[in-house]
Amino acid sequence: MFSHLGMVALLRGDPIQARHWFEQRLQTAQKIGFKHSSALAHLLIGITYWKSGEYALMETYFLQAIPHFLQIGNFASLADGLIGIAWLAAERGNY
Repeated sequence: MFSHLGMVALLRGDPIQARHWFEQRLQTAQKIGFKHSSALAHLLIGITYWKSGEYALMETYFLQAIPHFLQIGNFASLADGLIGIAWLAAERGNY
């Protein structure tokens, strides 16, 4: 539910409100030990920072998500995280 509300907020152009909902997802996932949901929440929070132009925080959250996706074998989401890191490297001129 939190992710759906967060995605609606993102689509409405409100990354701060979206972050609130994604952080709720992260807290819930961590409480119950659901690694996949926790990793996805990190990625989604990172996207909100990306949309806000806060690239250092985006990088932090993406880098937290990537090893979890690799560990659980979610290669599609792993690719999303790696694409974000590659975009950031190119944006910084590190290619």
